[in-house]
Amino acid sequence: SQQSIVALSGVRPNDTIQVGGPSMANSMLSFEGFVTATGSVALRAVNAGSVSVTLAAGIFRVTGMG
Repeated sequence: SQQSIVALSGVRPNDTIQVGGPSMANSMLSFEGFVTATGSVALRAVNAGSVSVTLAAGIFRVTGMG
């Protein structure tokens, strides 16, 4: 898995994070997000397969629900 931290105004620990990935994402990848600190979200891509995958550039939608 790979992880990046992104800024998201207004999120707080214990908020629910919803992640929408790009439509061209590989079907073996899943995406999750969680609050790491106030205003910060970790966006993680998890590869469920055994083959290395390179994700092409795309737009993710990250929504915080507190």
